[in-house]
Amino acid sequence: MRILLSFSNQLMALGINCILSGNNDIKVSICSSAHLGDTLKDKFFDIIIVDMHVLENYLYINECTSKVLLMDTVCDVQAINYALIAGRIHGILDVSSDREMLLKSFNTVMKDNLWISKKCMKQLLVRLSELSRLWNLKSIDLDILGLIGTGMDNDMIARTIGTNTRNVRLRINNIQKKSDVTDRCDLITLSKQFFVFDSSDHDHIH
Repeated sequence: MRILLSFSNQLMALGINCILSGNNDIKVSICSSAHLGDTLKDKFFDIIIVDMHVLENYLYINECTSKVLLMDTVCDVQAINYALIAGRIHGILDVSSDREMLLKSFNTVMKDNLWISKKCMKQLLVRLSELSRLWNLKSIDLDILGLIGTGMDNDMIARTIGTNTRNVRLRINNIQKKSDVTDRCDLITLSKQFFVFDSSDHDHIH
C-alpha cells in the first residue's frame, strides 16, 4: 500500500512516517504541499493524508483517484462537514491516532467505507443536533437568517430580498420561535454557525 503524506507543517508528516515505519506492507512518501500536484501526476498512491490547508489549497479532487484522509489538526467543524458532504475526503483522522488506528483507517477506506475518528464523530453529532433547529425554516427564512449574519438591518434585508420591512420583522419573529433564540445577537451567532461569509463583500452568502 502506497501512502502519501502532505502537510503544511512537515513535522506532522515526519511524525506519521515515524509511526508507520517498520511495516513492510506500507510504503510512505512525503511531499510538500507546493509539489503535491506534480507528485500526483507522476505517481499513484492508494491513500493521501493531508491537513485542511493542503486539502483546500493544493489538492484537486477531480484530478485525484486516491483515497483522501483528512488529519483533524483542530479543523473548523463546518469545513469538515463541507469536505464530507462534497465527497472531498474518505475519512477523518484524529491528530493523536496511533499505529493501530492509522492501519484500521487505511483498511476501512480501501474497502470504500468512511472512517471518522470518535472525537470528530462527537463534533459532527453535536452539529447535526444544532442543524435540527433550522429544519422547519422555509427557504426565505434561511435567506433572511444568512443576511442577518452579514450585519444587515431589517431595511437592508427588505431591499435585498424585495419585500417590505414589516414582512422581514414577521419572518424574524418566526425564525426566533422556530430556532429557540430570544434576540438578534443570538440570531447572528446562529447564522454564523451555518453560513460562510465573504468578509470583503457582505452582499454575498456562500
